[in-house]
Amino acid sequence: MLDDLNRALLVVDEQSDLEIGAVLDEIWNALGRPAHSPDYATLAGSGVGAWTNGHPTRQHNLMRVLASNLRVVTHTNLQARKQEWADRIEAKAAVHQEAAGPLEAADALAMVLRNQRRTLCNHAQAALTRLKRDLKNAGLTEVQIHEIIPSHTRVKKPAPQPEQTA
Repeated sequence: MLDDLNRALLVVDEQSDLEIGAVLDEIWNALGRPAHSPDYATLAGSGVGAWTNGHPTRQHNLMRVLASNLRVVTHTNLQARKQEWADRIEAKAAVHQEAAGPLEAADALAMVLRNQRRTLCNHAQAALTRLKRDLKNAGLTEVQIHEIIPSHTRVKKPAPQPEQTA
């Protein structure tokens, strides 16, 4: 179920990315395709990636910010279509939010669980460090300590076997 929701969100995300790119291209064209434009840079930031490279479950928020920025743009070449562009972005943002909604709670839970796992690992490592210190203070040698606390060994992955032809 979660995989199906993720796939659906990624499809919507790709469509949103295309719409954002199309709108920003149209804006750039309306500005006369300048090599450098403070107006475009203020509106679009570093370009399409600034609006599309975020996490898909949160992109609808960025899209609403972009639509809001479009509505208040003051450049004369953009006045005629700024509302149309903002409406297009808002429409895609609504679809995007609907697809992301079920995943936002799962994403938040996953983030909390990752943080908890990291915290538990840090505490476990600190406890092992204290235990090793206490064992050293008790006069045990490194060999004796490593009988109690085995050292970390990396497990080598087996090399992939070549496919056999019949």
